[in-house]
Amino acid sequence: SIFIMHADSIQFQASGVDEIIIFLTSTDSLGCSTTDSLILEYDFFIEEERDTLIICRGDSIFLNPDFNPDYDYVWSPAEGLISGITASNPLAAPDENILYTADISTDGCDGRKEVYVIVHDVPIIQSLQADPVQVAPGFESMLLVETIPPDVDVVWMPQESLDNPFVHNPIATPEETTTYIVTATNTEGCIVVDSITVFIEDLPCEIPYVFLPNAFSPNGDGVNDVLYVRGEHIERLTLIIYNRWGEEVFRTTQLDRGWDGTFKGEDLPPDVFAYHLEVECIGGEFFSQKGNVSLIR
Repeated sequence: SIFIMHADSIQFQASGVDEIIIFLTSTDSLGCSTTDSLILEYDFFIEEERDTLIICRGDSIFLNPDFNPDYDYVWSPAEGLISGITASNPLAAPDENILYTADISTDGCDGRKEVYVIVHDVPIIQSLQADPVQVAPGFESMLLVETIPPDVDVVWMPQESLDNPFVHNPIATPEETTTYIVTATNTEGCIVVDSITVFIEDLPCEIPYVFLPNAFSPNGDGVNDVLYVRGEHIERLTLIIYNRWGEEVFRTTQLDRGWDGTFKGEDLPPDVFAYHLEVECIGGEFFSQKGNVSLIR
């Protein structure tokens, strides 16, 4: 006999990411039933929500780091895409806010992904100055950075020779030629970096930058009455004056203290006196000199 079968029910079961099992149950006219199954492999896309990425102008970013290597991608627009429109994970560096769209395909199935890139402005360093730009070791130079917008956060490096590395106008007191690097950061976290160098003067520790006159006249006329050591960059000194018998008549270690031609409170007569001068200049250089000085009345 011939039995006519028809499908009484069909059930679907997803057994994996890429397959569906279809169960088919059929019953004949005598009430006998049988069940069979069919496995269908498939590829499909679930439409993704739009991704939003944020960069600073001039920076770059990958648009699709979680890409599927089995899919084909075509991105648009091409503006700002460094890797090209068919890259699975293109590198983009747009100048303005932009919406990128990827058309995705594999084995006849299609999908789409959108990535919106927000581009924040980078602060601008309008001017960067050091006043003065050349100083003696340990002397002050005021640094100044002017930015757009003016209220950005700044950090200066190196910090050791600065009074406050977190202000727009710190005071620098470098002991050696130093390049100061300033980083300006706006509220969006975008940064700009610039630098300026403060140079240390090469201070000669020699004649004529260190000078002792060879004569003076302590006669009370207000002109050349006191014998001083002269020099702009002297840090320490020792000056000793001797009479012709080798007796010490004057000694000083102070730049602003000179010899007035007296010894033990008495005016000395005109004569030629020997001296020994030792000087340490700013920066650590030394100068030594011996000679004669004439006392004239």
